[in-house]
Amino acid sequence: MPAPVKPATTIDVLDQIDIRIGTITRVEDVPASKKLARLSVDFGDHTRTILAGLKHERADVREIEGKQALFVVNLPPREMALRRSHEASRPLFGSVVVVFEARQHL
Repeated sequence: MPAPVKPATTIDVLDQIDIRIGTITRVEDVPASKKLARLSVDFGDHTRTILAGLKHERADVREIEGKQALFVVNLPPREMALRRSHEASRPLFGSVVVVFEARQHL
């Protein structure tokens, strides 16, 4: 069953969210965690290390290396698996990384 729609928000709240497309350049295992992977993400003007709960979503988390995804880059850092996510970034839509696939047109 899908989650219920959250209450309406305002444009002012939406304007506070900094969403950027980043290229995932490296994906590493976090040995102390059953869920987390460590992503190195290139945003063009800077690179960040982001912890994301991807292990339960994909058989091989490294398959997203070289792909682009949306990230919220202005959330405060938090402790996860005894590590702090470097910089205040999170993949958009919780721990799910929305990966853009190149589509071929016939």
